[in-house]
Amino acid sequence: MKKLWRFLNVYIGMVLFMTAAAVAMLFVDIRAFIAVCAAAFLSAVIAILESLRVRKKLRKYIDAVSAGLVTEKGRALRDMTIPVIVTTSAGEIVWYNNALENTYNEAQNLISKNLNDIASDEVLEQLSLSRHAEITLGGKIYKIYKFSVGNDANELCSYMLFNVTSHRKLKQQYLQSRPVVAIVDIDNFEEITRTVKDADAAATKSAIHNAIEKWGSVTKGIMRRIYGDRYMIILDERDVQKLIEDKFSILESIKEIRIGENFPTLSIGVGRMGETLGECEEYALQALEMAQSRGGDQAAVKSNGQEYQFFGGVAAATAKHTRARARVVASAVKELIKAADNVVIMGHKYADLDSLGSAYGIYKLARSMEKETYVVYNEQTSMAKNLYERLCSLNEDFKGHIFQDVRHEITKKTLLIITDVHRAQVTEDPELIKQCGPLVIIDHHRKAVDFIDGSVIFYNETAASSASEMVTELLQYANPKAVTQAEAEALLSGIMLDSRNFVMNSGVRTFEAAAFLRSKGADPIQVKKLFSGSIGAYKQRANIVASAEIYGNTAIAVNEENDQNTRLATAQAADELLGVSKVAASFVLCRIDGGKINISARSLGQMNVQLIMEALGGGGHRTMAACQLDESSFDKATEMLRAAIDEYKKNTTR
Repeated sequence: MKKLWRFLNVYIGMVLFMTAAAVAMLFVDIRAFIAVCAAAFLSAVIAILESLRVRKKLRKYIDAVSAGLVTEKGRALRDMTIPVIVTTSAGEIVWYNNALENTYNEAQNLISKNLNDIASDEVLEQLSLSRHAEITLGGKIYKIYKFSVGNDANELCSYMLFNVTSHRKLKQQYLQSRPVVAIVDIDNFEEITRTVKDADAAATKSAIHNAIEKWGSVTKGIMRRIYGDRYMIILDERDVQKLIEDKFSILESIKEIRIGENFPTLSIGVGRMGETLGECEEYALQALEMAQSRGGDQAAVKSNGQEYQFFGGVAAATAKHTRARARVVASAVKELIKAADNVVIMGHKYADLDSLGSAYGIYKLARSMEKETYVVYNEQTSMAKNLYERLCSLNEDFKGHIFQDVRHEITKKTLLIITDVHRAQVTEDPELIKQCGPLVIIDHHRKAVDFIDGSVIFYNETAASSASEMVTELLQYANPKAVTQAEAEALLSGIMLDSRNFVMNSGVRTFEAAAFLRSKGADPIQVKKLFSGSIGAYKQRANIVASAEIYGNTAIAVNEENDQNTRLATAQAADELLGVSKVAASFVLCRIDGGKINISARSLGQMNVQLIMEALGGGGHRTMAACQLDESSFDKATEMLRAAIDEYKKNTTR
């Protein structure tokens, strides 16, 4: 039909043009005026004849449509109180009933239009697949259903429109008013006020309370202090959206409260979309635990059936001065070892000094309790071969209890202790987690969303320098006599590796642990030798550093070599690049087994490289993290890394 009208418009346009030309010729040449008038008259005659032909054809077409609607289905459509639109098989609108005209003011303009003029491609695709969709027309929302009408000769499609505007508004109001629970916890009040007067401590707590109360008041919810340093806010879903858009500004504003050089930080857990208020509270507690396990100074939002959302995480984790938790965990681990048939200890893939050192410390504890103990270790992929060889030379018994596969020794009462990692896919053998009995996790990395669930003990201290530091503290309470020179050197090497020789994440407890190990015979010279590498690794590291490029305040380098020195040289180069002036973080890419690209990330604490690596599917610690990408191109991987760095800088307030 559109083609017929378009064809007729051409003739009408010609007549108008020639009429205008004739008027112009009247003042120029009378003969030209007569000729143009004749042509205009002829065109007008042709236009009239063509108009009659189009009208005749249009009437025939409408009669055909009407014939299709004369059927029982057609009469039903015409008399319906529900709006109906009829189109050709090509989507051209040819008819609508009175109900649509009463509902939609622009209905009279629909004839000869196509359905895609009022419906998006997404709606049309949905109609094609499922024969129903939602469409907005005249500011109202309709549920539209498609079905066929007419006869074989004139196939038509009809669309019934049900007004669901009020239902959608009611649903939106319901969703926006769903209850949400937020729990706010002060991370470090005791630590920042332990050396100040009681009056100053009370004033600080009052200032913190006022700041939290002021922030909570914008939600129009109910806020109460539960106990001590913990607050609960019950609010609506609409208010949570405001907090998310605001990126939980309280995390930064609370730091304006200063006590000397120190400032308070908060952990916030938000639970939403639960079936009940109690379920929302459970989600909030889980989110709070996740935020605190990742070092605090951040908000975690947990929604039913959705992944965690994180905000903040800029400040470094605050070290706890009390060892009460270490004492409790040490006692619990001893009881679990006593009750087990045997003990299996496992670290992460590509074991480093901290992974193997902490595993060996737990190994000696279990052996001192006369339990059959096995350590899962892959010598081929290890980055701690120097330590492994030294331990085997100092303790022949250890060599007989270290295997790559220990599944044949597993029973239902086998105790599995995982050190320096809490993500299943990063462990040496993920299948062991399903086969063993009780599970204990000892790790210092910030808690990831895909952490191993179901552990009896999840001992996670993000403020600790290393897993070796944590194991050292456990041994001091569980059995200090089990620590000899071999264990002391293994644990000290792990501490020195992850603290970068006591520079990063080194608190009072780090030096206390090192002092204890030194008193047990740890020789710093022997430990230093464990860090030595081959001349090939040294040259490879130098080439990586030389090829690095500066991107903002970061350094990015690519190690294109792939041999036995690759992982060690990559990690060492990432550390060394932090010595470059104005470089806050370094990233080194390399190829690993299986063709994946590995990124080793390091920082001096100003940037949280864990958040950057998490954006790429990895994880780690604030100052040391990594990820693996399923990319074949270093250029593409570097582009993804730069995008993650840019997004981090965009979302992180300094």
